[in-house]
Amino acid sequence: LGNRQPGVWSPPDRVERDARGGLTLIGRRGATVKIAGRRVNLAEIAARLRRLAGVRDAWVATTGSAEPLLAAVLATERSPADLRAELQADVAAWKIPKRWFVVPELPLTARGKIDTAALRARLVEPPDRSATPKSK
Repeated sequence: LGNRQPGVWSPPDRVERDARGGLTLIGRRGATVKIAGRRVNLAEIAARLRRLAGVRDAWVATTGSAEPLLAAVLATERSPADLRAELQADVAAWKIPKRWFVVPELPLTARGKIDTAALRARLVEPPDRSATPKSK
């Protein structure tokens, strides 16, 4: 949990303690990308999205190659526009996903892990329009 000792292996998982003292996986170290020249930790954004009311799970990745954008896939009934507005109060504007996808549940592999291949395939679909920022 951040107390590194020489000669002790430190796993790449990032965790936080819950109210009962248990550990909750919030992502992996090293999942950092550059968006508009600034570093963004994907696990941090996903963890913040999971803390929003009504969000059961969240996955964040980049989409596009020339100018990567943040994309979020969320298991929730809330509208992406509402979630975006709530997240804006908590994080810098450049950390807010630009593409939003709402699903009933995040897909899982046979081993019970998030199926990132299925989610990456989802990123090529048109995003939910309710969260697309309006041009001025």
